[in-house]
Amino acid sequence: MVKRLLILGGTSEAAELSHTAAKTFAGRAQVVTSLAGSTRSPRLDLAGGVRRGGFGGIEGLSRYLRDENIAAVIDATHPFAETISGHAYCACLRTATPLLRLERPAWTLPPAARWVEVATMTAAVEVLGGFARRVFLGIGRKNLAMFTALEEIFFLVRTIDPLPAPPPLARHHALVARPPFAVNDEKALLTEHRIDTVVAKNSGGAAARAKIDAALALDLSVVLIARPAPEPCPTTARLDEALAWLEDVL
Repeated sequence: MVKRLLILGGTSEAAELSHTAAKTFAGRAQVVTSLAGSTRSPRLDLAGGVRRGGFGGIEGLSRYLRDENIAAVIDATHPFAETISGHAYCACLRTATPLLRLERPAWTLPPAARWVEVATMTAAVEVLGGFARRVFLGIGRKNLAMFTALEEIFFLVRTIDPLPAPPPLARHHALVARPPFAVNDEKALLTEHRIDTVVAKNSGGAAARAKIDAALALDLSVVLIARPAPEPCPTTARLDEALAWLEDVL
């Protein structure tokens, strides 16, 4: 009997896993990748089936796992997609479905660089108020309103999709662009807008790292927002270990 593997996707790691798993377990497992829909035009270089949209919380995901006879789940969502990761953990517990977290390593920066890692977005706002004047916000679109009170700071905002409305920032310039980016292009962008501080989530991975390397090369300040606490499930950063785990559970 062919079993079904659910990949919670939206990352390059999920896409790579879908292709490798579909090839490795051909004839033994059907691969389905779920995309939450937070990006309007996601890159769909995926193998196997694709599911779009939410599940309807823990109850909805639990029902999906049962109804679709899912044999295993790999959560390969973005490191900051804590809601779906939490739902996946609870739903897999309820349904006794094996769950693995596939997560890229966090970035590490040189000790001598001008950088700080803060625990929350609120802490990032508090830190910026003390020294920054021109800030590149590489945090996506969901938390822009948290920086509204920093009226004296100019913000360069870059998002993958166009913003539905101007960001609620007194001084800003908005860009739309999709990673990956080259370090030299990022250096030129930061220099053009006279940026003194880069703010980013500690997402890890190569696709979004260029802005960090550009900031370090220009001796700018970097504020990293730490990842949320992970769910207490098996976790790996390596594709080969994820495949070995699948070999055991499928």
